[in-house]
Amino acid sequence: MKRVVTALLLGASLCGTAIGQVEPPKGQPSRGGSAGVGIGIQVDLRSLVSGVAALLGRATSDTVSNVVAGQVVAVWAEDEVALAPEEVARAMQARVLADHPLSSLGLRLVLFAVDEEEADKLLAQARQSFPQISFARNSYVDTLQTEHTAASPGAAGRQYAHELVRATAVQRLPQPVRIGVIDGAPDANAPLDAASFDLQRFTDTGQSPHASAIACELACRPETGFPGLARGAELVWAAILSPHQNGHERSDLVTLARALDGLVKRRAEVA
Repeated sequence: MKRVVTALLLGASLCGTAIGQVEPPKGQPSRGGSAGVGIGIQVDLRSLVSGVAALLGRATSDTVSNVVAGQVVAVWAEDEVALAPEEVARAMQARVLADHPLSSLGLRLVLFAVDEEEADKLLAQARQSFPQISFARNSYVDTLQTEHTAASPGAAGRQYAHELVRATAVQRLPQPVRIGVIDGAPDANAPLDAASFDLQRFTDTGQSPHASAIACELACRPETGFPGLARGAELVWAAILSPHQNGHERSDLVTLARALDGLVKRRAEVA
């Protein structure tokens, strides 16, 4: 399991990940700050290794612009590798920016700062010097607009997630199911019909329109016009998205990994 998760995290970095999104239709009012339309994200550890893009949106074609300049991520299994981050940093001619024990996953994730002009060469040297550690450039995770936006004006757009999972009749769950979500922080006033809502923030940001849309697709009451595909669920939420100068909400690989570890710790279903 630890090896799979390590591959998952570094696979996401190498591919460049994006979170699927459908924007609210123009002219649709948003009560209390809630967004209009969104689609959910399902994270499956076993499939993510072979298809990161299929689960978190799609891989960006411009992977160079998708990396965080001057940052390298290293991940290793704590019970298999007995190394101090400083030892790895010296060998990489780097300095430690952050050290995150992912205790629920049995992993250690360390973020290093390197000379951007030497980053690729130092990365290759690190992989050769420490074959037991997985290295990659730190990369961004973006929200992603889809072509479905233009095709789904008005209230019809709100049925996108409903149609995507081929739900024939949406009913409230007969008993709570624990669902883990990695996104931004949704509107605290969203009219959710959930058994519980447990929010953990991994970034300092306000409410996210994208996350509000995801929350409503999962659990908003039917009278709001949203499908409410999992009303009655226990929502375990990890907020990682922040506004970015590119106009999208954005996070990075390190924050995504910490959020995944947090969901496992809170016993959310992620595999």
